[in-house]
Amino acid sequence: MAQNWNDFTFFSEHACHRPRLEALLSASFQKPLVVVYAGAGFGKTTAVSQYLAHTTYRTVWLTLAAPDNIPARFWQHMAHVFKQHRPGLGKKMERLGFPETQHMFGTFLGDLTEELYRDNQSVAFVFDDVHMISEPAVLDFLENLLFARLENSNIVLLTRSWPLFTNPTPVETRVIGTDDLRFSLEDTIACLAGMSLHPDRETAEKIHNYVAGWPIALSLVALALKRGEENAYEQVSLATTKPALYELFEREIFTQYSAVEQ
Repeated sequence: MAQNWNDFTFFSEHACHRPRLEALLSASFQKPLVVVYAGAGFGKTTAVSQYLAHTTYRTVWLTLAAPDNIPARFWQHMAHVFKQHRPGLGKKMERLGFPETQHMFGTFLGDLTEELYRDNQSVAFVFDDVHMISEPAVLDFLENLLFARLENSNIVLLTRSWPLFTNPTPVETRVIGTDDLRFSLEDTIACLAGMSLHPDRETAEKIHNYVAGWPIALSLVALALKRGEENAYEQVSLATTKPALYELFEREIFTQYSAVEQ
């Protein structure tokens, strides 16, 4: 599974047990379509990947990028990911090419359905950063996939914008939004403890108020605290603190990479 900038060491090595969010995700997966909709740094990727890691779902994860607006490139990318799970299906997809017609889509759907029946295991098809897609043909494909109502499967869309489609979503949908992803005070305390940081309750509340439940902000403050920077937080509004948080990002994360990587 491809990683993106949401997946810092803070989240991967110091996973926070978040019962409220886990229960919300569990309830959401009772619907065929799960949409996780929030801005950058709210841990969409982390929340879903950590949840699925503790389930019996077979996860097929496709992280999208701007080049995937080229239908042939999108299809090549998707076939490569599918091939990792079902080589035969991936090769059929490569031979078929991007399904430009309903007949071609029907051929793909038949092959996919056959694999799902044969596997007899629940599958989560995750499309990450789907807000990167604006090409109508690719969006039409995703919409047709929803209309197909695949059995034994869920489709999960991780996005910074919603809705994505012109028509109403054709299946029952559960949307997990920004407020759902925000860290509660107890989440904040648990995650700080995961990094061996144990501030008193008053200090923890100050940190929580400073980051306003924004997961990436908490990760940056925690990194600074680990370095001994006691003034890495203030009890002011997020709108006021964002410039300082971006400065923390620059110092704690961005500068670790080479000039070429930057």
